[in-house]
Amino acid sequence: MDCSDGSCNPWRRKNSGDWNYSIAGLFDFEELADMIFRDMEELMRASPQDTLVRGFTIERKPLIDVMKDDDAVTVIVEMSGVEKEDIDIKASETHVEINAEGEDRKYSEKVDLGCKIIPDSHKARYNNGVLEIVFKRNEDEEEEMKKVNVE
Repeated sequence: MDCSDGSCNPWRRKNSGDWNYSIAGLFDFEELADMIFRDMEELMRASPQDTLVRGFTIERKPLIDVMKDDDAVTVIVEMSGVEKEDIDIKASETHVEINAEGEDRKYSEKVDLGCKIIPDSHKARYNNGVLEIVFKRNEDEEEEMKKVNVE
């Protein structure tokens, strides 16, 4: 499509010397949708080095699996492109917060474990882009229920 006459601007169309502000009749909607999807695919295929704005990284959600057995909870996190020193992990009795920032990647996620753990009992390893954290389960997992009086 030749855009030298300004006809590619979807809000204006040259019509016998006058500019009309209309999108109707300018593009076939299938053609317009194809153009949009091609552009989006090109953006999604761009590598992190082909950033649209230099100096900024995109925050990503890492892939996470939580596995529980009788005495331990294992959290496996896939975070390629960062070094072990770039990883920051914080744990409470029911959640783990994982943050990591490398040269061109940034990850951040808060994981609900679905059970109580002992936060100080952790063992963490990072190898080939995969972080594995193992916590001991808290034996006192029963929540204390309190009666609520209705007035």
